[in-house]
Amino acid sequence: MWAKTESGAILGSSSLGKKGKSAERVGEEAAESLVEQLKTGCAVDHWLTDQLVPYLALADGESVITSTKLTSHVMTNIKLIEEIIGADVKIKGSIGSEGEISIRGCALNNCI
Repeated sequence: MWAKTESGAILGSSSLGKKGKSAERVGEEAAESLVEQLKTGCAVDHWLTDQLVPYLALADGESVITSTKLTSHVMTNIKLIEEIIGADVKIKGSIGSEGEISIRGCALNNCI
């Protein structure tokens, strides 16, 4: 499932089916997850956040995103970009909660 917000953000949600689990329940779980994400008012879902971090680190200047949930994948990517290219990263929030990530990128041509 996905939803496009009034601000233009597109948030995604899913749920896994398994033997004995009704299709209705799979749909309900996906819908509940999407509603919870929409309630945060954040611009990026937690599946996309960790994928954006490397690009933000390569951009010129400061990039700021809000995420519906900070995950261990996000924190790992942040640690890697700090170590590899020395990007300056500030995080508001903790794993499992919504958060804000601010990254001062290296302007691709100036990296390493």
